[in-house]
Amino acid sequence: MLEQKRMIIASNYEFLEFVLSSTKILNKSSEYKYLESWLGNGLLTSTVKRWKKSRKVLTPAFHFSILEEFVSTFETNGKIMIDLLAKEVDKDSVDIYPYVRMCTLDIICGAYIKLIFKKLAKSIKK
Repeated sequence: MLEQKRMIIASNYEFLEFVLSSTKILNKSSEYKYLESWLGNGLLTSTVKRWKKSRKVLTPAFHFSILEEFVSTFETNGKIMIDLLAKEVDKDSVDIYPYVRMCTLDIICGAYIKLIFKKLAKSIKK
């Protein structure tokens, strides 16, 4: 017999913010095990104990004011990936891994270049 699971699918921003910012709802669902072969045992797939420890170190790097600088990079590359995936909709199945991998790489490179230019601009002003 198949295991029954209860799931909530939500699209309400306020509810999602409440759930995702909760300090009580931290255990990951069993579906995360499917990501381990792709991502390894990293921050996204780790246990609550490991996640809490790593989060304290990483939180400053992901502060809203820092990430805000990169929204245009996320948006531009996300739209490119969506356009590429739109060409695949008539297929029975699609391996999205190459698309996600390239989009991620493009976002990382774009963010890095922005940081380099920002540092360069500061050094020129001095």
